Amino acid sequence: MNTSYKNPSRDFVAIDVEYATKEQSICQFGLAVVHDARIIETQRWNIQPKNNVYEEQTTSVHGMNAETTAKCPTLPEVWEEIKAYLEGMELWAHNADAVEKHVIEKNLVEYEIPHDPYQIYDSMRLYIRPDTERWNKGIGLENCLYALGLSCENHHDAAEDAAMCAQIIIAVINGKEPDWGLSDRTMERVKEERKSFEAAQKAARQAQQLDLFSTALTSTSVGCDQSQPHAPTLFEKTYNEDEDGVDPIDFDHLNTEASNPLYGCAVVVTGFFHVSRRQLLKALDAIGAKRCSTITKKTQVVLIGERNAGPKKLEDLTNLIHNGYNIARITGDEQLNQVLYDSSLTASDFAIPEPAKKELNFTLAHFRKHKHSLTYPINSIAGAELYFPPNIAGNASLFYQICGKISELLEIGN
Repeated sequence: MNTSYKNPSRDFVAIDVEYATKEQSICQFGLAVVHDARIIETQRWNIQPKNNVYEEQTTSVHGMNAETTAKCPTLPEVWEEIKAYLEGMELWAHNADAVEKHVIEKNLVEYEIPHDPYQIYDSMRLYIRPDTERWNKGIGLENCLYALGLSCENHHDAAEDAAMCAQIIIAVINGKEPDWGLSDRTMERVKEERKSFEAAQKAARQAQQLDLFSTALTSTSVGCDQSQPHAPTLFEKTYNEDEDGVDPIDFDHLNTEASNPLYGCAVVVTGFFHVSRRQLLKALDAIGAKRCSTITKKTQVVLIGERNAGPKKLEDLTNLIHNGYNIARITGDEQLNQVLYDSSLTASDFAIPEPAKKELNFTLAHFRKHKHSLTYPINSIAGAELYFPPNIAGNASLFYQICGKISELLEIGN
């Protein structure tokens, strides 16, 4: 125990925060209220961070994302409720000196919430491990819990972490000595269990990806006659642009004629081929394809690599095909080479559909249905940037007059 640090009282509040980005915008606030060295209440607030933006790294830690907090209040909207638990109380947090002190103060300042700086004591400083050189090494939340014979569950949930911090402080109050050997042994066991769990998750993801891949490739739509595809090779890895075995694209022999099957097509790439992704995207530009990042109703072609095809893209593709959208699939290295270099092939050889066309069905009933005002005092579309079909059936002059398209009125008048 560290007898030089503050001795905790029997009444205190333990707190914990989780944040969404490296700017540390709070997305969750948790606390545990302790009276007479017993936890009597815990509270958790899910909070919408600034612009409801998350980073992949922080989401991987606590599991929260923009969907989690889409309908949650912001910090200013809940602060008075949180503040009622903190005012006049002794406050503790595990690793407070590195996280809670700075994060809470930063958020209160950024939101311009009036406050006096909070004194938050760090429960890590209650311990000094005699077998380590640094005072704070090996005394994280998990380490301390295991050293005291306590469990660590739902780590990185703010309310759970606050309660576990409170348990550590209560153990100190009750004079319980930590067993750091037990902590190290438990940590090793937990790490092995996590490895086994992650390996099982990896296998499940690969099985799901293979299933999605198979479904996406074998699904049929009107007018599509796909050849039998080969199964992908799945492994958790991302190609490096300079990795040995990645073949260069022969740009001198690309089929850049307008007859290229991908010329003018909306194309999405997922997974890896025998060529680098960077070179493939450059080649698609060279042959006149329109590269897109997501699969939508307007997608005409999806290039599906033999490795690491994205499960989300494959799921979107499968759903669209199931709903009747004709999207061509070009799979694997062999078909990619054909579409890049073989000038004898056309779009029909890959069952590539025509691009989706925008159609306009304009009637006064349509505008009235959608509550557009076409008369005095407000014409909601006059002067706006509008799409006009090349040929208009009916009274074109009336149509242009309603839309405020003066140039067309002058042409008709002549």
